Amino acid sequence: MVRTALRWSWLVVAAAVVAGACSDASGEERRGWQAGEKVSIHQLPTAVKAAVERETAGGQLIDISRDTKRGQTSYEVKIAKDGQESKVRIASDGTKVEAVAGEDDYDDD
Repeated sequence: MVRTALRWSWLVVAAAVVAGACSDASGEERRGWQAGEKVSIHQLPTAVKAAVERETAGGQLIDISRDTKRGQTSYEVKIAKDGQESKVRIASDGTKVEAVAGEDDYDDD
């Protein structure tokens, strides 16, 4: 009887730990790239700032947001150029990760 109660107790504790871990992981994944902290160009690392200036040449910088996903920080830059809005994702080392023209959103892959 005592052994059965202990087994059930361990089972309940294990289930709670697993459920908590899954909840945290899925919450981060659910955010995807869309959630981000707004930042100014003055807050960017030097390499990212140079990439933003290169990408916005001849256009207008609309917005910059910083996001960290799976331990990797990147910056989403919204640009208006030639009457079109576009988004560019720049890694923290200044390399362009992804670009989307128009109002399309990034995939959460």
